[in-house]
Amino acid sequence: MFEFERQIMKAENKYPMVEYAYKVIPISEFGKFSFAKYLNAPHRMIPKSEVNSFIEKNLNVNREPFIGQVKIHEDIKESAVKTEVERIVLQKLAMHNVPGVNYSDSYGTFKRVNFDALEFGQDFVIEIGEKIVFEQPKKLTFDDIKAL
Repeated sequence: MFEFERQIMKAENKYPMVEYAYKVIPISEFGKFSFAKYLNAPHRMIPKSEVNSFIEKNLNVNREPFIGQVKIHEDIKESAVKTEVERIVLQKLAMHNVPGVNYSDSYGTFKRVNFDALEFGQDFVIEIGEKIVFEQPKKLTFDDIKAL
C-alpha cells in the first residue's frame, strides 16, 4: 500500500486492523546518552566524567515516543509486520526530534539527518509487543436497514 493510500484511509476514518505496542531500549552508552538528551539538551559540552551522571539523571525511556502503540490500517503479512512496525517507530522517533535518529522515507517526503547517528540494532533496539486485533464494523445490508 502506498503512502497516499494510507493517508486517504486515515482521512476517511477507516478503522485500524491491528495494533502493536512497542518499546525502544537503548543498548550502548552512546544510545543512552542520545536518548537522555531528548528534551534535556545540555547547553554546554559535557565532559566525559559527567556523562554517566547526566545519563542517570535524565534518561527516561518510559514516555512517548520511546513507548507507545503502532496502529496498522491494512492487512500485511506476518513476516512483514516487524519491519513495518520498526519503520513506523523510527519515523515517529525522528518526527519527535530524538537526537541521533536518522530517517528518510522512500517517497522523499520526510527526511531527518543527524550528524551523530545512532545505529539501529547496535545502539538501540525496538521491542514489539503483542498483536491486538480490532473488530471491524460490518457493512450494512438491506436487511439491517429494514430492521432499523
